[in-house]
Amino acid sequence: METAKLKKFAQFARRTLLEQVSAKLKLVLAENSAARRESTDAIKKLEEAIKGHGKEQVIERVAYIWFNRFCALRFMDVNRYTRIGVVSPSEGQFQPEILAEAKMGHIDEEMVHDKVRQQIFALLDGKAPSRDPQGEAYRLLVVAACNFWNKAMPFLFQRIDDYTELLMPDDLLSGNSILAYTREAMTPDACEDVEVIGWLYQFYISEKKDEVFDGLKKNKKIAPENIPAATQLFTPHWIVRYLVENSLGRLWMLNRPNSKLKERMDYYIEPQEDLTAKNAKDAKEEQVNNFSDFGAFSGSEDFLVVNSPEEIKICDPACGSGHMLTYAFDLLYAIYEEEGYEPAEIPEKILTNNLYGIEIDERAGELAAFALTMKARAKQRRFFSKGIKPNTCVLENIKFDTGELNSYMDFVGRDLFTASLQTILRQFDEADNFGSLIRPDVTDVDGMLRILESKNVSGQLFISMTHQKVLQALRQADYLSPKYHVVIANPPYMGGKGMNGRLAAWVKENYPNSKSDLFGMFIERNLDLVKKRGAVAMITMQSWMFLNYFEKLRSALLGSCSITSMCHLGPHAFDSIGGEVVQTTAFVMENIPKKVGKGLFLRLVDGSSETEKKRLFSERKSKPFKSSTAQFMSVAGNPIIYWVSDQVLKILETKPPLRTLASIKSGLSTGDNEKFVKIWSEVNFNDIEFNIDAKETCNENSYSWTPYNKGGESRRWFGNNVNVVFWKDNGAYLKKTGVFRNPSFYFREGITWSGMSSKNIPFRYVKGGFVFDSNKGPMVFQENSAINNMVLLGLLNTPLTAYILDALNPTVSTQVGDLERIPVSIPTSSNLSEQISNCISISQSDWDSFETSWDFTSLPLLNPDYRQPTLKATYQKLRAHWREMTLEMQRLEEENNRIFIEAYGLQDELTPEVPLNEITLNCNPHYRYGVEECEVGSEKWEDMEARLLQDTVKELVSYAVGCMFGRYSLDMPGLVLANQGESIEDFCKKIEEYQKNEREKLSGTDCLAEGDGFGGADLSSDQKLSQGGTVRSDESDPQGGSFNSIEHSGGASASIDGGVQKLSVDSTGFPSRSGNPTDDRSTPGLPPAGESGANPEPGRGNQTHDLRPDSETDLTSHLSFVPDEDNVIPMLDGDWFTDDIAERFRKFLRVAFGEEHYEANLQFVEQALNIKGKRNYSIRDYFLGEFYTDHVKRYKKRPIYWLFSSPKGSFNALIYMHRYRPDTVSVVLNDYLREFRTKLTSHKNHLEAVSISASSSQGEKTKALKEIEKITKMIAEMEEYEREVLYPLATEQVEIDLDDGVKVNYPKLGAALKKIVGLDAKDD
Repeated sequence: METAKLKKFAQFARRTLLEQVSAKLKLVLAENSAARRESTDAIKKLEEAIKGHGKEQVIERVAYIWFNRFCALRFMDVNRYTRIGVVSPSEGQFQPEILAEAKMGHIDEEMVHDKVRQQIFALLDGKAPSRDPQGEAYRLLVVAACNFWNKAMPFLFQRIDDYTELLMPDDLLSGNSILAYTREAMTPDACEDVEVIGWLYQFYISEKKDEVFDGLKKNKKIAPENIPAATQLFTPHWIVRYLVENSLGRLWMLNRPNSKLKERMDYYIEPQEDLTAKNAKDAKEEQVNNFSDFGAFSGSEDFLVVNSPEEIKICDPACGSGHMLTYAFDLLYAIYEEEGYEPAEIPEKILTNNLYGIEIDERAGELAAFALTMKARAKQRRFFSKGIKPNTCVLENIKFDTGELNSYMDFVGRDLFTASLQTILRQFDEADNFGSLIRPDVTDVDGMLRILESKNVSGQLFISMTHQKVLQALRQADYLSPKYHVVIANPPYMGGKGMNGRLAAWVKENYPNSKSDLFGMFIERNLDLVKKRGAVAMITMQSWMFLNYFEKLRSALLGSCSITSMCHLGPHAFDSIGGEVVQTTAFVMENIPKKVGKGLFLRLVDGSSETEKKRLFSERKSKPFKSSTAQFMSVAGNPIIYWVSDQVLKILETKPPLRTLASIKSGLSTGDNEKFVKIWSEVNFNDIEFNIDAKETCNENSYSWTPYNKGGESRRWFGNNVNVVFWKDNGAYLKKTGVFRNPSFYFREGITWSGMSSKNIPFRYVKGGFVFDSNKGPMVFQENSAINNMVLLGLLNTPLTAYILDALNPTVSTQVGDLERIPVSIPTSSNLSEQISNCISISQSDWDSFETSWDFTSLPLLNPDYRQPTLKATYQKLRAHWREMTLEMQRLEEENNRIFIEAYGLQDELTPEVPLNEITLNCNPHYRYGVEECEVGSEKWEDMEARLLQDTVKELVSYAVGCMFGRYSLDMPGLVLANQGESIEDFCKKIEEYQKNEREKLSGTDCLAEGDGFGGADLSSDQKLSQGGTVRSDESDPQGGSFNSIEHSGGASASIDGGVQKLSVDSTGFPSRSGNPTDDRSTPGLPPAGESGANPEPGRGNQTHDLRPDSETDLTSHLSFVPDEDNVIPMLDGDWFTDDIAERFRKFLRVAFGEEHYEANLQFVEQALNIKGKRNYSIRDYFLGEFYTDHVKRYKKRPIYWLFSSPKGSFNALIYMHRYRPDTVSVVLNDYLREFRTKLTSHKNHLEAVSISASSSQGEKTKALKEIEKITKMIAEMEEYEREVLYPLATEQVEIDLDDGVKVNYPKLGAALKKIVGLDAKDD
């Protein structure tokens, strides 16, 4: 069924009806409303309802009532079940048929009482005053029609004599009315099957469902009244057929093996052994072993005996809108027909004897009963007149006041009420919360119900009211009794996190084995509801098959029942739910354990949609997997791993689990990640302690942050080290909110993985010094000398582990318990540890070559090993090296895979090959961009290479900007300025200290080469460092094998010629900044800004913001590239300032790569960035366009460079967060914004002169006028930006604290900064 239009309509209808009902409610409750005068009783009931349930609930309920009624009337109109169209017009007409007939004087006397008919005629004839006579008349007709249908369907068409009529929507006849949209959505094609009602129910409450789930994200639990919306999910029809055909259909086929019913059951999985002819001895033995009551069996039958269709009872305990029951009706009808029943009798027999629905949502229960009634009416034209009502029960809250029951029992006979019966009467206090999960203390209440129904309590007002409540409680208990042959359900899915407090406490007490989710409890409950050897057919989340917290449930199920068939659906079984999180399975269980025989299983997890899974079912149903209960119980944890081979089962049974050799632990839950967990680049680098030893006691107050392992992207071997956790005073500040799990394992060397991974889970080595997250950063710790970390990591990163984990837990999240069960077989290879160390080395080298690593030292492009005359040639050599790295990693991984596959004897099932896109190195574009291996020179290959080149150049630009701010330097490896408030003076001191240390290291050596590493022996030392990369001694040894952590991050030039002079830093050499926003500038028409002493020149770019401080004694003369002095770098549309970012980048390029090929290098950079082939694209275009977006993305929405930007981007200036001072905003305002505006004004004056000059050509004048218009708008924009944003902010002298992180600090500057989409999103 095409559902897009239905969804759009149902969601629109809810919003419209809520709005209209709300408006009517306000109207009728007004103090002097007509309703208060004419409908006193209805108003009284309305006010009582509002008092008891709240205004919103009443509005929601009434809107829902009218939606159901309108849809039901439209469905009946289309199928001609009504005598006259109530909401539908005759063909070629526009008004509803019932109104058109009334206007011609024809009103059905049976449907509309005489008094109402007279009212209608008076309105239509103009004899009764009305602003909308036709609308009012039609409302009366609709109410009359609903009351008429009350006799046949009282569950949906309750008599309208209360406030629901008062709150009925007014506009029902216009082209924009709710009925017009109802007719448009519910076309004749859509109404061919009553399934349309189910879809409309799901879509109507879908927005309510979204609201509930939004509340869950804010830790708002699901209240009882919201459980239906939160848990509704309409089951695809083919899955419904599978469930019904393999439960009800299978039961009938067992009893009638020659039946032709199976010919119409397309989704029936036929047993591959003759169950009706099983060995009598085996069957008898199972009966004796499993239960003593053989009343349900005869002879040697190994199934539930059914003598006639009328005996079969089928229940859906969470029936929703009745989809399961309506298809069961179809199959039962065929069964009755086959048995020779009269067609006219069958619908009544099915609804009376066979089908039972239980629901907690009143509206859904009504729709289920309506759907079944429509099924019956489709088969029997006179069904409406029979007075037959479907067996649907909406569970109600039933509460008895103190003493109420005692008085009642005294009246009717206390001896009738046993203690258990009294308990039953009090079990429905919270029926709307617990629903069908309630287990009545007494399961056979039918006899007592008949006795009490015969009691005469008329004339006893209060006793009579209690009597009705007692009868209702017993009827509900009767529905919940174990009397069914088949139970079918798509139960609600709700984990513990969503449960309201009362529900959570109740399920812990009543369902300890399945308390993790409602669907698990329903599996248990449904097995209680069904007879011995009866069938339970369900679709649920698949997690009960595998996860640790369902182990007790699995054990109980396998010990008490048997799986006869299963369709393992995995993700994408419901087109209405995207993503991998909702993974499901449909299955049929028989309520008795079987020692012999195997269940039949279809694996459909690879289907990507409902249609695809349906197709795969048809293809695979003749060749199912076969597995027995004994096989599942032979594996620790009893996972339902039906598809694995005998060899894998043997491995799982015989090999020691990982938990015997290693500890797998979850770690810290901070309770407030937004406060206590940051990206390392957000905070002061000197406040991070990277080398805490797990065996040492940490000194209090010595640092604030420590590395924090928290999952991350899919990456093997090494990396994802980006987070730090606030650990001041050994985590003392976390103790109020946090949970410290396994603290003795903190800071230990180990192995981690990313918690959310759908395939080929990547494991990584973690050196000591980390705290690890409870949810997304669990770790594995070596505990047995039989296996070391390298071998363990090698095992975990093989397809073998992925294969077994996929069997033990094929969900998106790998848990601690899953790893504990991995079987371990240690290979005999002698060099395995060395191979794994090499994998770690390559991965760490790759990780550290990006500035987002805290061990980053310099760009690979600056490494002398790859240096060539031009930047293009340098990149080509580096790219070749990256290709070699990738292929070497591929070779190492494949060799590792081969070793372990052979050790486990799985050569027939697994192969060692690793595709290039699974080599998780950032320098590997196949992985980085998700590109499968492709032919060199192909379009896909060209695009991939262009993207890699572009990103590499973007990293060069980012590094250059870092050098502009002093975060990095061409004269020193790694970070320079990375702590709050650091200045140029600090920069010079650090460079001086570094160079001094380097001289001391080199002064005693006698083996230095003569050259400079680039063929230029006469370069000064600072040039060599800047052009030759970096010097760093940072080695680490994860497990015996040493590797260089910065293999291609940089390197030293071969000699230092002449040494490096000592730098003397004197702050007097730098121009001062007053920090006063009113300093030195005037702004006409703006708030007073003091007197201006400036007299800027009229031309562009004349302000002397030089690249070096203007001083006779330039104290930074020994620096290759001087950082910006005032921490403000303008990003404008032209060279308005000499320290403009584009000009600074050009300077950087000259210094870093030399003057000789500067033009070619700049062209290479611009072409690489211009991947879309824009005309006249320059480096300035990149800075004004994509640069800041790239920066925000690079730093995961926690940028370290902040962009001051006017509303339309006419003014932009970049600052470095770590160098921010309270007067920084004043500097932006005084030295850049105001000065830029002055320059624009001067340029505008020049253009105005051009526009009126006699010597100017017409073209020059036109161009000048256009430019004047543009500049005028720019000036106005900047004036407003100053007046409304920058000036007030500058006066505040805002302070920031890096420990608070970007999320707190960035908003402090408000609208002055460019907005970051997603900055305010909640951290996980």
